[in-house]
Amino acid sequence: MGRQGTRRSHALLAPPFGRPGPPFLPAEGEVYWVRTLLYSSTDPAAKRPAVVLLVPALVSARIQLVTRTSGSPLGVAHPADDSLGLEVAGVFSDLVSVERSAWCPNNVCLCGQLGEPVWRLIQERFS
Repeated sequence: MGRQGTRRSHALLAPPFGRPGPPFLPAEGEVYWVRTLLYSSTDPAAKRPAVVLLVPALVSARIQLVTRTSGSPLGVAHPADDSLGLEVAGVFSDLVSVERSAWCPNNVCLCGQLGEPVWRLIQERFS
């Protein structure tokens, strides 16, 4: 039968972060909890912290994010940060994008502004 039960399945739906509302634009350098289905169908987490890397002016363009994980050794290291609600150390490791129309209160939740030293390293690595 194989190794049944050893593979972690994708948690499809994170609970809504807030009340439904209109799309809004984030600011670059802000950290949000983001529903992973906005950018991937293969991310095993239902939600993940991510920093906003780029908010393009074009309505048809996508918001660029760098997601944070505690499981990847590659990327920009980030210590646990209680001010952002991130209780364990992690790594900003994957560049992803989200449609602007999906950036709304029930899909994302603001954690706060990322500190300057880590933000600068993320910009250098992923821009």
